[in-house]
Amino acid sequence: MKLDQLHCFLEACKYHSISVAAEKNFISQPSFSSSITKLEKGVNDLPQSKVEELAQALETTPAALLGLGAPCACP
Repeated sequence: MKLDQLHCFLEACKYHSISVAAEKNFISQPSFSSSITKLEKGVNDLPQSKVEELAQALETTPAALLGLGAPCACP
């Protein structure tokens, strides 16, 4: 898990769109999506307790971090 991956995730939450977030950050949409996919894979490898800690730190739900479609509470 890298900071740029978390940044992409938070930007996607902020704009409610991966394509808009990619455009606003001057990153190609495929590259932006790839960063989020890598983040999801990294989070899925973490123990559940660590996922919950990370979710609290990011103010989102564990389900959103795991890509289960739950809405995120990102600012």
